[in-house]
Amino acid sequence: MKFAPIPLCCECGCPPIRIHSVGFSPSGQLVIHWRCLACRKIMYVVKDLAQSFQEAMAPMGGADATGAERDSDRRFLRSLGIRP
Repeated sequence: MKFAPIPLCCECGCPPIRIHSVGFSPSGQLVIHWRCLACRKIMYVVKDLAQSFQEAMAPMGGADATGAERDSDRRFLRSLGIRP
């Protein structure tokens, strides 16, 4: 499965060792919370999901599948009794 990782680091440049919580804001944004072990700051990263999705899909070339992947998907769906 392809995915685009969300780059996380504190203002001091250190990545989180342990993430305390992940959730959604009332406005539907992704919120990631941790405490930096290097500088002891409490960090929150807020990402707009729609914008993050567009940013993540651009380097991966979008969601287009190759012909072989599409054929494989069709065979799998037919084996389940689903006509794509």
